Amino acid sequence: LVRSTTGVLAGVARASVKSPRASMETLSIALNEEEGHWAVRSSAANALGEIGNLSPRQASEAFEELSPRAQDANRYVRFSVMNALRKLVKKAPRHAEKTLKAMLAACNDRDKYVRLIAINTLGELAPLVPKQHASILKALLTACQDSYGDIRIAAITALGKLVEYVPEYVPVAFEAMLKRYTIDRIPGMRKTFTKSLERLVSTKALAAVLPKIQGMCKAQDARLRALGIQILGHVVSVDHKRATELLPVLLHAADNRDWSGELTKVAVEALEKLIRVAPQHAAAILPVLMKARVDDRFSSPKYAALRALKTLAKVAPAHATTVFKALMEALQRAKNISYRCAIISALAEVIAVTPQHAPALLKHITSTIKDDLAKALDAEMHKIKVGRQRLKVKNRKILAEYSTSGLNRYKDLLQEVLEALVKLCQVAPQHAAQAVELGLHLTTKGYNFDVYKLTAQALVRLLQIAPQHTEEV
Repeated sequence: LVRSTTGVLAGVARASVKSPRASMETLSIALNEEEGHWAVRSSAANALGEIGNLSPRQASEAFEELSPRAQDANRYVRFSVMNALRKLVKKAPRHAEKTLKAMLAACNDRDKYVRLIAINTLGELAPLVPKQHASILKALLTACQDSYGDIRIAAITALGKLVEYVPEYVPVAFEAMLKRYTIDRIPGMRKTFTKSLERLVSTKALAAVLPKIQGMCKAQDARLRALGIQILGHVVSVDHKRATELLPVLLHAADNRDWSGELTKVAVEALEKLIRVAPQHAAAILPVLMKARVDDRFSSPKYAALRALKTLAKVAPAHATTVFKALMEALQRAKNISYRCAIISALAEVIAVTPQHAPALLKHITSTIKDDLAKALDAEMHKIKVGRQRLKVKNRKILAEYSTSGLNRYKDLLQEVLEALVKLCQVAPQHAAQAVELGLHLTTKGYNFDVYKLTAQALVRLLQIAPQHTEEV
């Protein structure tokens, strides 16, 4: 009976477009059924939040019906009421004060999920209740100390939204976020904290917290140092005039190796953002990036340096030849096939600025496909063939799914290299004949369908550049 009733109430909400008055009367009876099952009251509250085409008077009536149920004995009903109020206030913003009052009370609810939805709603209410920002700030600062991790994350997110409308709260919010970040090690905290800080430094009150962010870059905690560098990169992207001021800090961080490579990675990413807005500093940044792409023993800084060098070549063409030679040197020294393919992909972007180096790059692409990727794919195909012969018929499907995982890894690398091959031919069409020959070589190898499909797609794009090879393909 309860399941049937809740289903009917959901149908009432869907039918409310034609007759919102009748729908509200039905839902009001179900919502106030004291002796009924809690699921009926919960479904009625949810359905009230879903009603559309409400007039201002009807929206007021919906708020009046829902508000008393915010103190319902059942936690699921209280959660549904909060959710309905959250939806209704978007349709009727003039009731934001009433909604805020209910949400502030719900921040002290004994159920963690009710508190969570209340905190999330406070961040959305900030632009609707300009006179109540102090109350929202107080509630969010308290929520930052909540015992439930998701509520602390939600509070930090809401603080980031609040300071966009009230820049004078930036110092207080920054201190609360920083204190929470140094204590919390829960998953998702760093990502949430970074996003909120980026919102915070995008406000007019940046000058008040910039010295503290620079102080984070000198902290003993490696996590804090990496976060400070990351935020400085965002500062540069939103305030171009500070590029010269923050350049020495970022250069020192990128050149200062840490035990995990994370600091170097975020510093290189920050330098990439600085290059985009201040290409005049390319000469100072180039040596640091070249050192990171070779000397670092961790993979993440190397890949970040490749992306930064590619960006530098585009925004500062005067250094493109130096970047190309540095990447070619790294390609010759690299032993890891994934890193080799990443370098080729970066070189394909740089070649647009230095087309005279296309023959040298084509030579390496050919050797990588024929000598590295083709041999690796052949080895994976051999493993699959031998394994299928050894196993019984009923286990062949399991083996095929397991064995093709290695094939798919090399397939992704092949896609990266074929994309670089097409970009090269777009810049230097005279090399299309060699590229087509390379593609046709792959189609005769008998790999799985995905590899064949990638090769065929690359050949089609090459024919758009050099249609004279159509008959051959």
